[in-house]
Amino acid sequence: MIDAERVFCYRALRFARKDPTPLSGFDEKLFAENAKAAKRNWSDLVEEFRSVRKATEWLYSSFDEEQLDASGVANKGSNYVLACGYI
Repeated sequence: MIDAERVFCYRALRFARKDPTPLSGFDEKLFAENAKAAKRNWSDLVEEFRSVRKATEWLYSSFDEEQLDASGVANKGSNYVLACGYI
């Protein structure tokens, strides 16, 4: 979940800044298999998620309407900044 939050936040940033470069997809199963979360302390994972989410909230609060309506290509499909915030 933490990795997905980072990936979609990065996509939102790129799209909001009008970067036309198509972004590749990511294999969430591969990410999960290699996150080694089972070796981490649960409270650390929770704190990391809260921190990453807060950073996402700060980024989205900086976007104006034009940026929220911006779109780009990721994983060979069209995506919107606003939609990335709900995934």
